[in-house]
Amino acid sequence: MKVEWNKKYTTIAVYTVIVAAIVTMIVLFFLNLQFFGNAVAAFFTILMPFIVGFCIAYLLVRPCRFVENHWFAFIERKRPHPRVRRSLAILTVILIAFAIFALLVYFIIPQVVASLTMLFNNIPMYLDQLQESVVGLLQSWNLYTPEVADQIANLRSTVLDLTSFFDKLMGSLPGMITSVGTGLFNFFVGLIVSIYVVFAREKFKRQAKKLTYALFTPGFADRFLDVLRYSNNVFLGFINGTLIDAAFVGITTFIFMTVCQLPYALLIAVIIGCTNIIPFFGPFLGAIPSAVILLIVDPLYALAFVIFILILQQIDGNVVMPKIVGLNIGMSAFWVLFALILFGGLFGFWGMLLGVPVFTIIYSLIKTCINRSLEKKGISPEKYNSPEDVTRKRSKRKRKKAAAERER
Repeated sequence: MKVEWNKKYTTIAVYTVIVAAIVTMIVLFFLNLQFFGNAVAAFFTILMPFIVGFCIAYLLVRPCRFVENHWFAFIERKRPHPRVRRSLAILTVILIAFAIFALLVYFIIPQVVASLTMLFNNIPMYLDQLQESVVGLLQSWNLYTPEVADQIANLRSTVLDLTSFFDKLMGSLPGMITSVGTGLFNFFVGLIVSIYVVFAREKFKRQAKKLTYALFTPGFADRFLDVLRYSNNVFLGFINGTLIDAAFVGITTFIFMTVCQLPYALLIAVIIGCTNIIPFFGPFLGAIPSAVILLIVDPLYALAFVIFILILQQIDGNVVMPKIVGLNIGMSAFWVLFALILFGGLFGFWGMLLGVPVFTIIYSLIKTCINRSLEKKGISPEKYNSPEDVTRKRSKRKRKKAAAERER
């Protein structure tokens, strides 16, 4: 008996089966969320050396290209040896990076550890001195009461409890060493992967471009690659500029504290420099604990430090940071704060660190889409720009024109 298929109902049945399968998969996913989460975590744990390797390669590409094209350009003049030149460039950059890291480990880290140890050992003495000063001041103003005495005693015990945390941290060193060992394994395997990626970067680039044009239409592929180029420039510019700015702030802090003979100069300079990597909140995250450390030692030290940090952050935020980072697409401080809170809440420290460049890219893409939509409707995008945006664009055009004239 021949079955006559109804095309309409067959299509409906196929779509029903597909939708039911998708719904079943979604339900199973949420019912076994922990299982799938563990599977994804195990998958990324296995691939972690390759993820680390691609991240290292991403940071090494520009220095290797510079060294290859400038330091070893003479190799190309005599006889073309691109593989030799690239190998020497990669080896040179890696050796320089290891030399800088070794200098940091040899000179800075031991002094920071020694400063931390001395600080925690001296905290009871500093607290006694601070308590005597506060009690004497309150007694001179007739404000010293039993309730105030209890509050001072509670504050003292809280600070001493914090110092005991340092001892517990030192006791957990074996577990930390195990984690560091796993991290070192991922790092060294990733370093080997990064060498392969940097050495054959043109090949990987061609393969990625080929795959992009194979999957998408030429117009969409062109726009997608333009977005990737813009994202690459934003990320590299932001990361490199932020690291340089953090080094500037840390070194300036160390010089000031050394000249003024403030205690724990290197420790506080490292804290200020490291926290300055985080935009907007970073200076406060570093300055507050540093000021508390100096306040325990001597309130005048803390006052001088706070005044210096306020002046330094004004100079850094208004002069140095815009010049070094050059990340200026018209995004206001409101959106910077929004990006930090959003990405920091979602992804923690890494969200606060990379949230601004990621949101900058998203902001720029949305702005481009809106301007393109306005142009299709015959509306000039500049009609809705603020006077600051118009002035910024005019100054940018003037800078480009001046640069072009200098090149001529």
